[in-house]
Amino acid sequence: MSGIDHLDEIIEYGNERLDFLEFHFGIDKIPSKSTLSRVLNAVDGEAVAGSVVEIMRDNLPVEIIAIDGKAIRQRYQDERAEKVHIISAFLTKTGVLLGQKCISEKENEIPIVREPLDLFNISGKIITADAMHCQRETVEKIVKSSGEYVLSLKKNQPSFYADVEEHFEENDESTFESAETKEINKGRYEHRQCFKSIDSALLNRYSEWLNLQAFYKLERFTLEKGKPQFEVSYFISSLDVSPEKMLEIIRDHWTIEAMHNILDVSFNEDDGRVLSKNGQISLNVFRKLAIAAHKNYLNDTIKTKTKPSIKSHMFKTLLSDKILPNILAFP
Repeated sequence: MSGIDHLDEIIEYGNERLDFLEFHFGIDKIPSKSTLSRVLNAVDGEAVAGSVVEIMRDNLPVEIIAIDGKAIRQRYQDERAEKVHIISAFLTKTGVLLGQKCISEKENEIPIVREPLDLFNISGKIITADAMHCQRETVEKIVKSSGEYVLSLKKNQPSFYADVEEHFEENDESTFESAETKEINKGRYEHRQCFKSIDSALLNRYSEWLNLQAFYKLERFTLEKGKPQFEVSYFISSLDVSPEKMLEIIRDHWTIEAMHNILDVSFNEDDGRVLSKNGQISLNVFRKLAIAAHKNYLNDTIKTKTKPSIKSHMFKTLLSDKILPNILAFP
């Protein structure tokens, strides 16, 4: 909850704040680093993750669920370290983890990403995923579970991508329904423009993609520190919604990338020195719980558009005895 995640630092924190921990949580003894390490290694990481997920998703409203995978790269090289890749399903609005699946290096992420969809009711929910998971079998799984999908389309579907790209490029932009947003945040300028097509000929050509209703093109221009960047992305969807709504959905999906960035930057997850798979999975899900707790607290208690970063708010929990109990007690 305070952004501390190396075992020796956790133990040092516990010893320094023992009075605080005992008063609020009844913790009256801090284990040694070796004891904590043995516990993390011994306790079933998947069981820990399952319990934490149940806490996080209890009684929460769900609209958009983003699914993505992240490898814990273990830049700290040790031949004993187990390689871990975790597929996660998040609520985009809150960062709450709905489910996750740990896979080995040799397993294929594409079919396994469908497994978290069995962990909760996706009826009426919007599932978003990156281009790796733009697969007919994944679409079929979502539709047969009464869900909706918004999937990034890239060149791993070469003919499909080429046809959609050609369709948008060969027709005048004015013929498409469109919407745009402009934003300046901390010196970074971003202009996004979304175009929508429900071209019947193109839809019929790819009718094997269940419930396919519309195609979207997103143009994104950013300017930061004098460096311009322009990119174009395409999306397929079972939703026939306005470009304004699609801009919101796509932006919400990108929050999962922000989550992964926090895991890497704030927690230095790739530099972790826990060697066992159980320990890595347990710490990973506790990090996600901490991020979601801070994010929800900030969203609901600070009404201004500009909010403190999660990293800076975690640091404040080290400086004040009041903040951490407030976050944990927050609904």
